[in-house]
Amino acid sequence: TQWLLASEEKECSAKDKKCLPGHLTLHLSRDTGKTWKVIANNVIHFEWPFSMRQMWYSIPITRIYALIAQPKKRPSFVKSDDFFGNITFIAEDCVDFKMRSTFLFVTQMKKENEASLLVSNINDNFNVFYKALLPVSNYQPRQFHILDTSEGAVFILVTATVGASYGDLYVSDSTGIRYSLALKHCLSQATHLSLIHISEPTRPLYISYAVFCLKKK
Repeated sequence: TQWLLASEEKECSAKDKKCLPGHLTLHLSRDTGKTWKVIANNVIHFEWPFSMRQMWYSIPITRIYALIAQPKKRPSFVKSDDFFGNITFIAEDCVDFKMRSTFLFVTQMKKENEASLLVSNINDNFNVFYKALLPVSNYQPRQFHILDTSEGAVFILVTATVGASYGDLYVSDSTGIRYSLALKHCLSQATHLSLIHISEPTRPLYISYAVFCLKKK
């Protein structure tokens, strides 16, 4: 393909009422960078996640997911299969999204300090989203750290506040929708060290997990 995407932080003029400062403008080139066209404004975060696996599931190679800022309300999570010629709004009041292996996660916040996690699986072509069923009872989840998805299950660290020093570790079933509590009071500063794959050199697949979690006293 000769398509290229580029982003820049655009300065808003006083006359441009639709421009929201501090966000990105997306540019598309169809001729390997010779010419460019603006295709989207007010973008907070985007992903163009094309891979061979998506081809197997008939997901368009032009599909882009983006978090778009909205005036006077929280951002919208959208997708486009034609470089923003047409846009599908997936969810409102969103604050973040992440693509991990065969899963797509969206953090939604319809109430202040109360977040929920939406999950989609590549088996549904990332077209159907479900609310993650997390058995959290003693606090309202505020932030979700996706630790690992490589073995067909999802490991998530859930915290009660943004930037909390510790949280609870949950593991999902194969759908990524239903979760059970694995460990409580894990230090969140070390999330990038929390999951370690253990494998035998003679086998091509991982055979087990070791989870190292420092507990808060």
